[in-house]
Amino acid sequence: MNDPQTRGYVIVSILVTANRFFLCHYSSRLGWIAQRLSKLKIKSSNIFNQKVYLLIGSCIIYWIMNIALAIWTYVEDPEMLYIEIHTFGHSFNDAMLNKTLMIILSSFYIAFFAMPANAFMTFYISVCHDIEDIFHSYKKTMTTQSMPDYGRLTNTYLSLRKFVVEIDNRLNCMVFWAILANVFILYFGVTIITGEGAISVPQRISTSFALVYNAFIFFYACIWANRVSSSAASIAEKASHLEENPKKSPVMHNRYLLVVNQSVYMTVWGVLPLKKSFVLASIGTMITYSVLIKDILSEN
Repeated sequence: MNDPQTRGYVIVSILVTANRFFLCHYSSRLGWIAQRLSKLKIKSSNIFNQKVYLLIGSCIIYWIMNIALAIWTYVEDPEMLYIEIHTFGHSFNDAMLNKTLMIILSSFYIAFFAMPANAFMTFYISVCHDIEDIFHSYKKTMTTQSMPDYGRLTNTYLSLRKFVVEIDNRLNCMVFWAILANVFILYFGVTIITGEGAISVPQRISTSFALVYNAFIFFYACIWANRVSSSAASIAEKASHLEENPKKSPVMHNRYLLVVNQSVYMTVWGVLPLKKSFVLASIGTMITYSVLIKDILSEN
């Protein structure tokens, strides 16, 4: 367990397993969200559908490449017992058994643990896209009214915001574990690549590919979550230019402006809002600790 790759794999495996557990435990929540959004009959653009297909395809390619790299590892250096990475430091005396179990465990782990976690992030991106479309539809309705009915607009917006909060409450726990696993994969990937110990070519390729893939998923999910808050903020900006309804009390107009100026966020377990600043802070913290811990270990 002194090897940073083994230690990192164990920690990431625990996080991915926890994420897999919550995905199974709260699977009914995902069905509820999909059912509610499907009733709204939101039409996704062809460009976004192509992006979703690209995400799904990249997830499959990620699985295939990891299997290929696992096989390459033993062709490159059959004496190295990488089975210890997958069995928490344990190995067997039979080298062929170790090789076979290595490939089977790698395939099983990626197919039934890593891929579902990445598939959830794709689902989360689709949910954020649908919510953004709902906000855009609302803004279009708001701006096309010749004489705004602020009472009705207020009630509609409150219902919309309540719906978004309810979706976030059902997803934020799973989002927490998914993002935590992604951040730790990035951290240990940087630690392994920048470490002083020599690693084989397939290991370096596998680690680099995991870094790029998980960084892409992490950034893309956070960007779409940020677009939810941005689309809600654009409603407040447009509402500030609307005129008062002379047939209604100005109090309704002021109340409407107060309601739409309240921020709407997708969150991490209801605590941290997913914004661009969150992405930059996470990456900055990860790089800082990677360099700091590396310097501490090199001094010792």
